[in-house]
Amino acid sequence: MGENILIIKLGAIGDVLRTTSVLQGIRQRYPESSISWITKQDASELLKNNQLIDNILTIEEDTDKLKKNYDIIINLDEDEKACLLASKLNGKIIGYFWHEGKVKPTKTAEEWHRMSALGPKPQNDILKKQNKKTYQQHMLQILGINTDRYE
Repeated sequence: MGENILIIKLGAIGDVLRTTSVLQGIRQRYPESSISWITKQDASELLKNNQLIDNILTIEEDTDKLKKNYDIIINLDEDEKACLLASKLNGKIIGYFWHEGKVKPTKTAEEWHRMSALGPKPQNDILKKQNKKTYQQHMLQILGINTDRYE
């Protein structure tokens, strides 16, 4: 039996859509896994019929259906609500979590975090301007997946 994986992505619809690009890499890295994705109701329609997702949940209706334990919790949102949710569940967190009243990145998310609005100013803006990687490359890097295969 493979890993039980939860993806948390509660951002805007476009943000959810562009994050689906990491699914193929996740499936190839964890071929026997069961992937659940929790998002907002309005973004859930985008995920329907995606054969790479086993279970779609909405934050508005399905938080009670979440399992307490996941092997891997992927949270690519720097949003407080998403980070709180990731931190309440048991499992290895990749991306962002809530700690001591703040959003914190995991080690693999530090580079992306330094460029974000939550990163140290003014360095975050300088790093963002110097950045040559795509969003998808950054997300795959956070997940520890080789980006060369998915460009």
